[in-house]
Amino acid sequence: MLVSQFQDVRRFLGRLDVGQDLAAGLKTVCRENGINSGWLQATAVLRNPTIAPLRPDGGGLDDAVAVDGVVFCPSITGNVSFLDGAVELRLYATCHSPEAPNGPPTMGLLRGGEVLVFEFLLLACDDAILIRENDIRTGFAPWIQLQPGTQGGFQEPPPPAPMPAPNMWAGDEVRPAGGAMTAHPAPVLPLRQPMDEDESSELNVLDMVVGDYVDHPRFGKCRVVHEPHDDKVTIRLETGKHVDLHLGVMRVLPPKQLGSKKIFQIEMRRRV
Repeated sequence: MLVSQFQDVRRFLGRLDVGQDLAAGLKTVCRENGINSGWLQATAVLRNPTIAPLRPDGGGLDDAVAVDGVVFCPSITGNVSFLDGAVELRLYATCHSPEAPNGPPTMGLLRGGEVLVFEFLLLACDDAILIRENDIRTGFAPWIQLQPGTQGGFQEPPPPAPMPAPNMWAGDEVRPAGGAMTAHPAPVLPLRQPMDEDESSELNVLDMVVGDYVDHPRFGKCRVVHEPHDDKVTIRLETGKHVDLHLGVMRVLPPKQLGSKKIFQIEMRRRV
């Protein structure tokens, strides 16, 4: 059994934009607000979601499959935690198809999908970190450790100077947790400033993988054939030719989901 009491909680209500990829949009919310651990509830209407269903014997999750068409997910629950040293987003859902209202729903771990409607409540637990085990055999990746949101133990901050909210997405130092709350009440956490366009572009590049697409102002929609490296990404044109794009002179926007394709819009940076 793993149980941890946490004190510092931030609450977020929001929605994702139509056309966004579900997973990419939520990761952006977590990065911009420094959310490392938390719990999420949501309701969604998605197009062509990808789901890893439960095996019939209950022994784990099967490989992810694409569900064609529009589906309604009245209740999605999930959480933000850590897996292999990186922030992990897990969403569990039951998806109902309007085309087969009397048919069996698709249930499992929701990997992504094009957003038509996505409204959520997210509780960020700032003084606890959930660590997952990389269980390749089952795919469940259960929690194996709960630890305070710090490395090296609690050091009580000298009042009245507040300490910054933790943000492992951006590599910030993690804020200590615990301590004598009656002697020194928890400081009010400052709101994280929105990222500028350059920061947002760099984070979108990190989400780009082989098989995704870019929508280039000159070349149009092209498939990514090599992951970004040293500020470059290799794409394949419609002619079959491979071209290296130099991302330092471009701005990469958040991806949109079109069927099974995740597409990153690219804009050329304006010269000063």
